[in-house]
Amino acid sequence: MMSKNWRVLAGIGLLLTTASIALYWRKNIVQSPILAQKRDSGPVPTTFPLPTPALQGTVRGQLEPFRQTKQDLRESVLSHPLPKIMLVFSVAHEQTEVELPEKAVKSIETCWRFELAHYYKKEITPTEDPQEKHRDTLNLAVAISHLDSDLQAITIQTPTEKRKISNDEAGEILKFIGDSAKSIVAEAKRN
Repeated sequence: MMSKNWRVLAGIGLLLTTASIALYWRKNIVQSPILAQKRDSGPVPTTFPLPTPALQGTVRGQLEPFRQTKQDLRESVLSHPLPKIMLVFSVAHEQTEVELPEKAVKSIETCWRFELAHYYKKEITPTEDPQEKHRDTLNLAVAISHLDSDLQAITIQTPTEKRKISNDEAGEILKFIGDSAKSIVAEAKRN
């Protein structure tokens, strides 16, 4: 008789503990302003990296130097051409350049314009509003996440096989685009 009551009390205690954890989670985590802002900014894709392929490409790109081509500096920065980006594979001491497919270039172009606008606003016309800074940074993170997901879904022809762009290759492309956008904005700021 005693063991049956003990089990009932333990079950009720477990139920109450689970309910209090769920309430805490809902109140403090799910309803936090940061997560609410992320929910309102649209879905952020989640990618699970595929195993690293045996033959990994490295990113090589050609960035044109900044020239103010328009009267408005912002328009000149935002219209700066996308750097030419390719993946370079080393096979038996020979380097083979693989151009990215048109679909990848279009996705990169969209993120390129977004990054140029972000860094222009951050470096040349900064805002003092911390919420606006946070929102801009969050929007950039979402754009980068989308590009990362898009790139890893694109198939390329490497010297040895046809496969999807790897997680590491997508990461290198993202880093190159980000560094290039920062560089263009820094050059524009000096002019």
